[in-house]
Amino acid sequence: MVIKTSKAYKSSIQLTNFQVEALHGLMLGDLYAERAKESHNTRLSFDQGTVHQEYAYHLFSIFGSLINQLVYTATRLPDKRTGNVYVSLMFKTLRFPFFNMFRELYYSPAFGSGVKIIPSHYGDLFTAVSFAYWIMDDGTYAQGILKLCTDNFTKPQVKFLCDMLYSKYGIVCHPQRRTDYKWRLYIAACEMDKVRKLVVPYLLPSMMYKVGL
Repeated sequence: MVIKTSKAYKSSIQLTNFQVEALHGLMLGDLYAERAKESHNTRLSFDQGTVHQEYAYHLFSIFGSLINQLVYTATRLPDKRTGNVYVSLMFKTLRFPFFNMFRELYYSPAFGSGVKIIPSHYGDLFTAVSFAYWIMDDGTYAQGILKLCTDNFTKPQVKFLCDMLYSKYGIVCHPQRRTDYKWRLYIAACEMDKVRKLVVPYLLPSMMYKVGL
């Protein structure tokens, strides 16, 4: 029987290229890299609504070698705007030193321990796999337009992501104001064929609707 918490097992595990590429997309969404102290290693915390159960279990399967617990449900506090109560499917990885990179890349002590940033060399890390998982995590599609929920990033950061998508893939997009302090990344219908060509090979069948398929 494999004991995943053993030092021997943990030292034998490395991230695959696919896992790394997916993580660089997921880090723009709800994925959280937890590190209690600088002397501790990092673990990843996944949180998906029950409406996306298939996707949640898909993520669990991808990172299963790094997990020592089952998926569990958690009831969130009522939404402040609507009063609705949502149930999440959650799981966490074990702590590994190779996750420290994600903590250091996507969080800055200058902005608070829970505030994400965009790495300055993000374009070098981002791939079609990253794009697909970002869309599955945070994309919405309506009236031919793909919106990526970048509400927690500043306008300059969202503009940086737009510039990155254009320089890498020729995809024209722009930040659009949601509130005074929140911006979302919009990709128009005329750009969607470029998006689909990149990400469709990596999307779950249940997530094809996020690119209008």
